[in-house]
Amino acid sequence: ALTPAALRVRHLRGARFRLFTYTPEGLADEVDPADCGNLHTELLPAEERRPSPLQPESQFGERLRGEIEALDGTLRPAPLYGQVIAVAGVQRSIPDIVAVDYESRLAVIELKVSEDIHLPLQALDYWARVAHHAAAGEFGARGYFPGTMLRPDPPRLLLAAPAFSFHPTTETILRFFSSN
Repeated sequence: ALTPAALRVRHLRGARFRLFTYTPEGLADEVDPADCGNLHTELLPAEERRPSPLQPESQFGERLRGEIEALDGTLRPAPLYGQVIAVAGVQRSIPDIVAVDYESRLAVIELKVSEDIHLPLQALDYWARVAHHAAAGEFGARGYFPGTMLRPDPPRLLLAAPAFSFHPTTETILRFFSSN
C-alpha cells in the first residue's frame, strides 16, 4: 500500500527517496510522496489499557511500566497509556506505551522482546499517528493526561528492548529518522 510508505518517507532524512507504484498494466509509475491518499485516522478515548500479561512482550511492558523512569528519567511515571489505538481506514496503529515527560511532551514507546527488523519502521508508523493526533490537540480532548497542557512539539520516540535484542539493522535505519 502506498499510504504507509508515503507517510514514512515524510519523516525520514539523510537520503533521497522516490516512490513508485504499479499500474494495472504492470508498469512502474512514480508517485508524489506528499500524496498520502484519503487519510482518515481516529484516536479512541483514553483508557489505561493493559495488554494480556501472557505474552512475553506484555510481561516486559508491565515491568517497564513500573520502572518507566529507568528507561528515561524525564518521563512521568503516571499516567501511562498502553495499547492506544489509532484507527486509520482498516489499519490499526497500536503503540505499546504513550507517556508524557516532565516538560509535557508526549513520548511513544515501542517494545520488542526479540530482534525484529521491522521495529524502527513499525515504531515510526505509530509515532506518525500519535504526532498527527497530538498536532490536532486530540489527546487532551479525548481525556489523555488530565490536567496536563501538552506541548505542541512532535512526540519523542523511544525503542525499548531487553539487552542485546535489537536487530543489527536497527541502528542503520534510525540514522534516517528526523531528530525533531
